[in-house]
Amino acid sequence: MASSEKSKRAAVKRGGGASLPGPDEIACLYEITKAIHSTLDLRQALYKVLDLLSEMLGMKRGSITLLDADTSEIHVEVAHGLSHSARTRGRYKIGEGVTGRVIESGRPMVVPKIEEEPLFLDRTGARKRIDKSRISFICVPIKEGRRVIGTLSADRVFQGEEPLEEDVRLLTIISSLVAQKVALLEKINREKTGSRKRILGLGGS
Repeated sequence: MASSEKSKRAAVKRGGGASLPGPDEIACLYEITKAIHSTLDLRQALYKVLDLLSEMLGMKRGSITLLDADTSEIHVEVAHGLSHSARTRGRYKIGEGVTGRVIESGRPMVVPKIEEEPLFLDRTGARKRIDKSRISFICVPIKEGRRVIGTLSADRVFQGEEPLEEDVRLLTIISSLVAQKVALLEKINREKTGSRKRILGLGGS
């Protein structure tokens, strides 16, 4: 890793060995907090979060998934660098693939090299034309209280195990920051689904 990159990834160590976010991470968290509170448009705020992860920290193809509690299906709600058709393909069942496992367990998962992980399905097809042997994938749960409502995930170029541990800590912090917005989206989606069912029920009566 180049020295400039090392300085970017630098972290302040606590006595217990855990690390605090470095200067770039702190700047990114500040910008993300601003983005979340600067607009009432839920999706716009979440797209901005993923943009910032890409621009400031080099985390590519960031995505936020939501769990449909009625169907137990997980779908990509917001994504950075993915086409509409790719997002549409990004559907999983609970326990299916890395995303489904994170939803099921409520715990983060890290794939150091996606080429070597059979659980990594790339259902969206977004990584067909890149060297998978050099790409890491980080996925953390998004929770409303104790309830898992979705995931936050991103790719980055593999730089060793320790930077990935830092990425998990950072994405976990960000997932807690966006949880309220994501919970609102989930509620809106549930209400829309409920309205459609009621309309269909009236139409069939």
